[in-house]
Amino acid sequence: MIFYFSWFIVNFLLLALKKEDSSKNVFIVFILFILVYGCRNFGGIDDPSYISAFNSIINGNENMVYGIEESFLMTARALGTFGFNFKAVFFIYALISFTFIFLAYKELCVNKYDWMIAILGFMVFSFLPTITVMRQFAACAILTYAFTLKLKNKNILSLIFIGLACLLHIGSLIGFVLFHLFSIKLNVKTKVIVPLVCLVIGYTGFFVKLLNQLIMFIPSKYLGYLDRYEYSNPNIGFLHTILIIIYLLQFVLNNKTNRNTDKTIDFLERGQMTYFSLYFITLTNGWMSRLSIYFILFLPFIFKTFISRFSLEANKQILYATCFAAFLLLFIYQIVNLPNSINMSNLIPYSGSFDFMD
Repeated sequence: MIFYFSWFIVNFLLLALKKEDSSKNVFIVFILFILVYGCRNFGGIDDPSYISAFNSIINGNENMVYGIEESFLMTARALGTFGFNFKAVFFIYALISFTFIFLAYKELCVNKYDWMIAILGFMVFSFLPTITVMRQFAACAILTYAFTLKLKNKNILSLIFIGLACLLHIGSLIGFVLFHLFSIKLNVKTKVIVPLVCLVIGYTGFFVKLLNQLIMFIPSKYLGYLDRYEYSNPNIGFLHTILIIIYLLQFVLNNKTNRNTDKTIDFLERGQMTYFSLYFITLTNGWMSRLSIYFILFLPFIFKTFISRFSLEANKQILYATCFAAFLLLFIYQIVNLPNSINMSNLIPYSGSFDFMD
């Protein structure tokens, strides 16, 4: 546990001491992320599947590998040819993920406080859900960058990167489905109502019933997930309860202050709305809830959009301090409870090395 607490404090200090005209400290933070993700020996629930797939591929049993994109197979073959082991795949995917997260966040963070919210918020809300789902996480990072390109009206380039994300994880097709969601006109009421409607649908299990009707259209390699995880008890969880309250509260503040939302804030709110809508609507769908991970990188920015409602600098400084203290407490809460996790307990203690060769 000491490793994770130390990592959090180091990242906090690096970002707090960041000079406004320098990105050096941010680079160091991202290098640390790549090392933590990429050098791990073992992690959560998906790692055994990736290790088994890698070993099957390099041993000539590729026909035993199911439900994994060709990009992973090609990466494993190439690394295996040069004598690398499965940890090299972890590192490559970590490198891809955090490269694109940096590119995306660079467009969304304008000062060191934004960076602190983005990075520390990521550690609290996105670290545990993403460290072991490396294919989807890499695709998620590319998707987020693709949508920041759309924010800059680079629509064709944005679509190209969504296509690239699909090569890493086929579920990234959702980026094409929701592409225009980031450009159509949405008012405050829509941003509030849509996630709440999805919450009702998720709790009632209506989405499960709908999927059962559409099962013939779902790719066969994903049917196993639906068979095994057809229904799960709806549970929003402690962290998501906090997040949705802050998300909704910011719109109440928006009405009270009569503040015009700028383009970046509106963009972030759309990403947050999308995340909550997908998370809520799949509450009773087991692994289908992973659909929301494609937009999980928007979560930390709830605190940026919330604080943006305040105009007085003194108020913002108090909120920043409160926010960072809350991040620390929530991170401690999660790490302390990790040993009790069914899927993630192997992350305690952290185990990693630079042993990338057989």
